[in-house]
Amino acid sequence: MQNGFYQGLASFVARQVRRLSRRLKGVREGTDPEDIHQARVACRRLRASLRQLREVLPRELTRGHKLRKLRRQIRTFAQALGEARDLDVQAGRFETLAATELPPEAKPALDWIIRRLRFLRRDLQKQVSDAVDWLEDRTVLSRLTDWVNKLSRAQASQTEIEQVVSKSLELIGQEVQEAQSQANEALAQSNPESLHAFRIAVKRLRYTLELWEEIAPKTFSDAISQCRQWQELLGTICDSTVGERLLQQLRSEKQGQKERQAAGSASEDKLAPGFHYVLLFCHREKQAAEEKLRALLREAEQKGFWTGLSKSLNLQTLLRQLTKQ
Repeated sequence: MQNGFYQGLASFVARQVRRLSRRLKGVREGTDPEDIHQARVACRRLRASLRQLREVLPRELTRGHKLRKLRRQIRTFAQALGEARDLDVQAGRFETLAATELPPEAKPALDWIIRRLRFLRRDLQKQVSDAVDWLEDRTVLSRLTDWVNKLSRAQASQTEIEQVVSKSLELIGQEVQEAQSQANEALAQSNPESLHAFRIAVKRLRYTLELWEEIAPKTFSDAISQCRQWQELLGTICDSTVGERLLQQLRSEKQGQKERQAAGSASEDKLAPGFHYVLLFCHREKQAAEEKLRALLREAEQKGFWTGLSKSLNLQTLLRQLTKQ
């Protein structure tokens, strides 16, 4: 494993760079919502791996590469895609809803909502394209590739491996404690703030564990699977919350049109039942996800998930697993 230790870590980062690079053309063109989604996922994994590796690798492997700046630039790029991604998600959710059996009075509003969301999304495409240009102008991916190539060529002594793994386990332990604390808070409070904090903590923990899964396969597979379950439910809750917010904004926009054009009042009355129906859909979807999340959190606690994960962060155990690879 000594010859492949740094190569394994570099392989994970390189794969995320390639995934992001392959999606940039599609992000710029804006024809497939999956491009933005996958680009943002790659960005999250890159940020998580750079955050950890910058802290644990020997300084000669990170010095001069400005990894903190590169991580900030990746974050800036991902944030620039956030609003467009929200509109893609909501339009897709409501189109799926429109394909179901609807009350007749809900259809006019739902059709109008979908058209409006698609218009707003098209209006954002220049901003999205500009973000791709911004990333490329700063040669972020090529600089990351240069660093990954350097890391993949490095040779690790047994002492270096032990030091890197020890530091990493300490950081992972802190992330486990943070995620557990936020899980307890989410279970006790279940408000938007606590759920958002838990979602951030779970993402950070999952992507860090995935980095180490690259060189110690299946070591953290159960924990990653559990985090993924929580993440999916938290994503549904977030999507429903964003949907409610966008619907309220669109509702206000429509009411503003009514005030400016008295003749539009009849049309507005026709749309009101549909807005109520879609808001109720978002609320019920969020409520169901929250109930399932609380059940999974209680189950994880009963099974000793957090205790088991903490115990697995054992230096000698992980080193033995690494030597088998």
